Amino acid sequence: KKLHRHIMLSSTYQISVAEGGRRLRRMEAEVFRDAVLAVSGSMAREAPKGPPPTVKAQDPSPADIAKNREIYEDYPHRSIYLPVVRSHVYDFLSLLDFPNPTAPTGSRGSSTVATQALLMLNSSFLINQSAVIARHIQSHEDPLQELYLRLFSRPVTEDERAEARAFIHDAGKDESRAWALLCHTLLISNDFLYLR
Repeated sequence: KKLHRHIMLSSTYQISVAEGGRRLRRMEAEVFRDAVLAVSGSMAREAPKGPPPTVKAQDPSPADIAKNREIYEDYPHRSIYLPVVRSHVYDFLSLLDFPNPTAPTGSRGSSTVATQALLMLNSSFLINQSAVIARHIQSHEDPLQELYLRLFSRPVTEDERAEARAFIHDAGKDESRAWALLCHTLLISNDFLYLR
């Protein structure tokens, strides 16, 4: 017992415990999608009733793929309830390292590539959810504080507040679009994407 106490109270042990638990890891594709739906208030918390939405699975044409994407983006339930088309996985999930649905996967890989950044910037799902968040927060007394509490579970710092105010001010007349862009920028930031 004395040895345990001595080891656990040593500075070396304290440092290793503190640093060992702070390793960053990126959210998995489904977790990220669910987190975006949750912070926007768009997530339906209950399990869906009835069968999942019907998507074209067998040899989908480009029009079918576009329709499937619409179904995926409008689906308000958690990602676990999304239908998985083996021949064409939803782009948003596949680009964020969704596992191959045709083979068992023991552990997932995690990559960081340019196509993921392009997806984050141009995803209609993220753009639409950012607009929803912007509409929700603008009704609050301090929208910026509300935004940071929603996304990062912490208050906004003075530096962040100053940068955001400058960004909104530079937008000119289209303030609601500026808020949506700010929300989009913060949604794709490392602070939101990575877990400690």
